[in-house]
Amino acid sequence: MKKEKNKKDKSGKIKSISRKISTVMILITIFSIILVGGINYYNSYNLYKDKLIDSSDQTLEYIELSIDNYLIDVEKQLKVLAKDDKVVNFFNGEITEEDFMTKLKDYKDLDVNTLTVYFGTSDKRMALYPKVPLTNYDPTIREW
Repeated sequence: MKKEKNKKDKSGKIKSISRKISTVMILITIFSIILVGGINYYNSYNLYKDKLIDSSDQTLEYIELSIDNYLIDVEKQLKVLAKDDKVVNFFNGEITEEDFMTKLKDYKDLDVNTLTVYFGTSDKRMALYPKVPLTNYDPTIREW
Protein backbone atom coordinates (compact mmCIF):
# COMPACT_ATOMS: atom_id res chain seq x y z
CA MET A 1 0.00 0.00 0.00
CA LYS A 2 2.86 2.30 0.74
CA LYS A 3 4.28 1.62 -2.67
CA GLU A 4 0.98 2.51 -4.26
CA LYS A 5 0.80 5.73 -2.29
CA ASN A 6 4.37 6.60 -3.29
CA LYS A 7 3.51 5.95 -6.92
CA LYS A 8 0.46 8.23 -6.66
CA ASP A 9 2.51 10.91 -4.89
CA LYS A 10 5.28 10.67 -7.49
CA SER A 11 2.71 10.73 -10.27
CA GLY A 12 1.00 13.75 -8.68
CA LYS A 13 4.31 15.56 -8.24
CA ILE A 14 5.26 14.86 -11.83
CA LYS A 15 1.89 16.18 -13.00
CA SER A 16 2.30 19.24 -10.78
CA ILE A 17 5.81 19.93 -12.09
CA SER A 18 4.61 19.28 -15.64
CA ARG A 19 1.78 21.81 -15.18
CA LYS A 20 4.15 24.38 -13.76
CA ILE A 21 6.60 23.92 -16.62
CA SER A 22 3.75 24.08 -19.15
CA THR A 23 2.39 27.23 -17.51
CA VAL A 24 5.83 28.87 -17.55
CA MET A 25 6.34 27.89 -21.20
CA ILE A 26 2.91 29.27 -22.16
CA LEU A 27 3.62 32.53 -20.30
CA ILE A 28 7.03 32.84 -21.98
CA THR A 29 5.42 32.23 -25.37
CA ILE A 30 2.66 34.78 -24.75
CA PHE A 31 5.17 37.34 -23.49
CA SER A 32 7.38 36.73 -26.54
CA ILE A 33 4.44 37.17 -28.91
CA ILE A 34 3.38 40.39 -27.16
CA LEU A 35 6.95 41.72 -27.20
CA VAL A 36 7.49 40.93 -30.90
CA GLY A 37 4.06 42.39 -31.76
CA GLY A 38 4.82 45.57 -29.81
CA ILE A 39 8.19 46.01 -31.47
CA ASN A 40 6.67 45.47 -34.93
CA TYR A 41 3.89 47.95 -34.18
CA TYR A 42 6.37 50.57 -32.98
CA ASN A 43 8.59 50.14 -36.05
CA SER A 44 5.63 50.17 -38.45
CA TYR A 45 4.16 53.25 -36.77
CA ASN A 46 7.44 55.18 -37.09
CA LEU A 47 7.94 54.09 -40.68
CA TYR A 48 4.47 55.18 -41.78
CA LYS A 49 4.66 58.37 -39.75
CA ASP A 50 7.88 59.32 -41.54
CA LYS A 51 6.38 58.43 -44.92
CA LEU A 52 3.28 60.51 -44.14
CA ILE A 53 5.41 63.49 -43.14
CA ASP A 54 7.49 63.20 -46.32
CA SER A 55 4.39 62.84 -48.47
CA SER A 56 2.73 65.82 -46.78
CA ASP A 57 5.85 67.95 -47.27
CA GLN A 58 5.97 67.06 -50.97
CA THR A 59 2.28 67.86 -51.37
CA LEU A 60 2.69 71.21 -49.65
CA GLU A 61 5.70 72.06 -51.81
CA TYR A 62 3.66 71.24 -54.92
CA ILE A 63 0.75 73.37 -53.71
CA GLU A 64 3.08 76.25 -52.87
CA LEU A 65 4.67 76.03 -56.31
CA SER A 66 1.25 75.95 -57.98
CA ILE A 67 0.08 79.02 -56.05
CA ASP A 68 3.32 80.85 -56.81
CA ASN A 69 2.98 80.06 -60.53
CA TYR A 70 -0.64 81.21 -60.53
CA LEU A 71 0.22 84.47 -58.78
CA ILE A 72 3.18 85.09 -61.09
CA ASP A 73 0.85 84.72 -64.08
CA VAL A 74 -1.67 87.11 -62.52
CA GLU A 75 1.12 89.61 -61.82
CA LYS A 76 2.32 89.41 -65.44
CA GLN A 77 -1.23 89.96 -66.72
CA LEU A 78 -1.65 92.96 -64.41
CA LYS A 79 1.63 94.48 -65.60
CA VAL A 80 0.49 94.12 -69.22
CA LEU A 81 -2.88 95.66 -68.34
CA ALA A 82 -1.24 98.53 -66.44
CA LYS A 83 0.90 99.39 -69.47
CA ASP A 84 -2.02 99.24 -71.91
CA ASP A 85 -2.76 102.58 -73.65
CA LYS A 86 -6.46 102.47 -72.76
CA VAL A 87 -5.61 102.10 -69.09
CA VAL A 88 -2.85 104.70 -69.03
CA ASN A 89 -4.80 107.24 -71.05
CA PHE A 90 -8.08 106.80 -69.19
CA PHE A 91 -6.87 108.70 -66.18
CA ASN A 92 -5.47 111.41 -68.49
CA GLY A 93 -8.94 111.85 -69.97
CA GLU A 94 -7.91 110.67 -73.44
CA ILE A 95 -10.01 107.46 -73.43
CA THR A 96 -13.72 107.18 -72.74
CA GLU A 97 -15.01 105.38 -69.68
CA GLU A 98 -16.78 102.88 -71.95
CA ASP A 99 -13.49 101.89 -73.65
CA PHE A 100 -11.79 101.63 -70.29
CA MET A 101 -14.56 99.46 -68.82
CA THR A 102 -14.37 97.22 -71.88
CA LYS A 103 -10.67 96.75 -71.21
CA LEU A 104 -11.33 95.89 -67.54
CA LYS A 105 -14.11 93.49 -68.57
CA ASP A 106 -11.78 91.78 -71.05
CA TYR A 107 -9.20 91.33 -68.31
CA LYS A 108 -11.78 89.95 -65.88
CA ASP A 109 -13.01 87.50 -68.50
CA LEU A 110 -9.50 86.06 -68.91
CA ASP A 111 -9.72 84.28 -65.58
CA VAL A 112 -12.86 82.85 -63.97
CA ASN A 113 -11.24 83.35 -60.56
CA THR A 114 -11.13 87.12 -61.01
CA LEU A 115 -14.14 88.66 -59.32
CA THR A 116 -13.35 92.35 -59.64
CA VAL A 117 -10.83 94.50 -61.49
CA TYR A 118 -10.13 97.96 -60.21
CA PHE A 119 -7.64 100.78 -60.44
CA GLY A 120 -6.98 103.46 -57.88
CA THR A 121 -4.83 106.52 -58.34
CA SER A 122 -2.80 108.62 -55.95
CA ASP A 123 -5.29 111.49 -56.43
CA LYS A 124 -8.01 109.16 -55.02
CA ARG A 125 -9.78 108.37 -58.31
CA MET A 126 -11.12 104.87 -58.65
CA ALA A 127 -12.31 102.71 -61.55
CA LEU A 128 -14.01 99.39 -60.83
CA TYR A 129 -15.42 96.57 -62.98
CA PRO A 130 -18.09 95.37 -62.52
CA LYS A 131 -19.33 98.73 -61.36
CA VAL A 132 -20.17 98.89 -57.69
CA PRO A 133 -21.07 102.13 -55.96
CA LEU A 134 -18.24 103.17 -53.67
CA THR A 135 -18.96 105.84 -51.12
CA ASN A 136 -16.13 107.58 -49.35
CA TYR A 137 -13.54 105.00 -50.43
CA ASP A 138 -9.99 106.25 -50.46
CA PRO A 139 -7.60 103.95 -52.40
CA THR A 140 -4.58 105.79 -50.98
CA ILE A 141 -5.22 104.66 -47.40
CA ARG A 142 -4.56 101.02 -48.11
CA GLU A 143 -0.95 99.94 -48.39
CA TRP A 144 -0.31 98.29 -51.78
